[in-house]
Amino acid sequence: DEELEKFTGGAEHILLMYSYIIAGGLLAIGIRFAGTERLDTRDLILSHLMGFMKGRCGNLGLPLRSARPTTALCIHAAVLALGCLMAGSGDEETLAVLRELWKREDAGYGQHMAVGMAMGLLFLGAG
Repeated sequence: DEELEKFTGGAEHILLMYSYIIAGGLLAIGIRFAGTERLDTRDLILSHLMGFMKGRCGNLGLPLRSARPTTALCIHAAVLALGCLMAGSGDEETLAVLRELWKREDAGYGQHMAVGMAMGLLFLGAG
């Protein structure tokens, strides 16, 4: 539909919007289940996080072309959701993913901030 194409700017913009919807949903899930350490929920968040890290629209596998700022913000939201969910657990798999993100060459200040906050939540009350 030509009118929809003019309004949205094409399929790429729809994927960008959908990525933000996924990231917001992940953050809501992380807050809702904060501190519960549910492994099924952790795996859901991790699957979407891995997709965002590969430049894709969550775990859907749809590539996001020229959308680096979008994927960065989605990674930040997913990381904070993961930190909230696993708060106080010290989960090793979560820590491994966070350390991988911390060491990325293309990580900016915002990503380091989000990963640092998630690590703090992961070990909340441990020392």
